Amino acid sequence: MSPLALPLAVIVFITAFIPIVGATAAGILAALVALVALGPVQALFVIGIVVVVNQLEGNFLQPVLMGKTLRLHGLVILIGLTAGTVLAGITGAIISVPLLAAAWGAVKVWDGPDLAAEPWRQKRSEDVEDHERANKRAKRREKAQKARTERREKAEKARAKQAAKAAKAG
Repeated sequence: MSPLALPLAVIVFITAFIPIVGATAAGILAALVALVALGPVQALFVIGIVVVVNQLEGNFLQPVLMGKTLRLHGLVILIGLTAGTVLAGITGAIISVPLLAAAWGAVKVWDGPDLAAEPWRQKRSEDVEDHERANKRAKRREKAQKARTERREKAEKARAKQAAKAAKAG
């Protein structure tokens, strides 16, 4: 284990927030420390891990998570990132996905050059279904509460009748 494992972990964590180059720079630093401290075999092992993690994160995890968040397909995000990087470098990579999401949002509400955009659209079917399920649950809870209240009132009336009978008999 490297003598600088904790400082390297902190550096990797901080540089991971820098798009495109952050993780690569941290990986280079980790490989250099492994080369000096542990030798070339461990340095190659570190480089292999850095490459695999960067590829998984950049080409799979990020597009999938971003796609779900922005409601865009992961392939659209990858193409947008690639186009942004090719056209404008790191700056293009940083701003390409937000621009793509904004453009897609405008396309979804645009009705053509002769009509104004509607302020809202019909909710997606799964949103409507979720709302309907929530309403059904609320109605079931309300019905159960009403039944409990009725049972409680009926029991109180029965106790009152028994108390009245006991008072007459006694």
